[in-house]
Amino acid sequence: MGILPVPETPGPFPRSEVPEQERPPKRLDAGVSLGTATTDVRWRTRGGRDRRAHRPLHGSAADRGLRARQRQSRTRSAPPRVPPRRPAEAHLRCAPDHDARRKQRRQGFVEPATFHEITKHLIPPLDDVARFDYLTGSRKSEVLTLAWSNVDRARGVITIAREHSKNAEPRIIALTAALAAIIERRWKARTISRPDGVVLADLVFHREGRPVGSFRKAWASACKAAGVPGLLFHDLRRSAVRNFERAGVSQAVAMKITGHKTASVYRRYRIVDERDVREALTKTEASIAAEQTATVVSLTSRARQAQG
Repeated sequence: MGILPVPETPGPFPRSEVPEQERPPKRLDAGVSLGTATTDVRWRTRGGRDRRAHRPLHGSAADRGLRARQRQSRTRSAPPRVPPRRPAEAHLRCAPDHDARRKQRRQGFVEPATFHEITKHLIPPLDDVARFDYLTGSRKSEVLTLAWSNVDRARGVITIAREHSKNAEPRIIALTAALAAIIERRWKARTISRPDGVVLADLVFHREGRPVGSFRKAWASACKAAGVPGLLFHDLRRSAVRNFERAGVSQAVAMKITGHKTASVYRRYRIVDERDVREALTKTEASIAAEQTATVVSLTSRARQAQG
């Protein structure tokens, strides 16, 4: 048998001259089977007739097709995800317990005699820091950042700067006798002698010219030695508010001194103990007894006038 000659391929024709049945089909969609990397492609001819062509896919195209088909299969077979409903008790557990927070609030305060014992076990300048805080009810950060530029010794006034105040409001504290004594002691300790010369400290309360850092251990040791372990330094602020109340200072003036912005927070610092309750009841009984005595005297005088 001889070899048949290969017919020559006709050259390219314009699309308008290509017969309709030989024109390249248009691809509509494709679907990839899960088992093999092949695809069934639907082709549509220009005349509207459909035919199937089974063409293999190679390389990354086959991988992408398989992954797409697998995702579709999982999506169709998996049930819709419904978030589990929590029981009503869970919502109650997650709700904030305001009563518990109110019970956990600090109620610590210190009496003047006990505070005096605490200062005996503190070294300078921590003893004056505690005294200043106990008298004014200032925050610890406000006391430790107090600079001499905010102290007017001639006028006897201290200004708490806005940038060091928690509520960003400046306030004025008058220098009474006890506060003036503290300021004078700190003024004498302002001069610091160093090998390179004499230096003046910028801060009222300092340690060799450096800011006072954390003194939690020193405070805890002093409180333990005074017989009141566990007392916080912030309890001095509560004690100052309590001392203002005992002295009959109005709430508005006391809030200006301590820097409390709202009355609700100030009332939390206003601690009432057994001594306050006893004094209040004693004053009330004395007032009732005085009123009864005045009433009896008035009735007696009226009766005498009627008889006469």
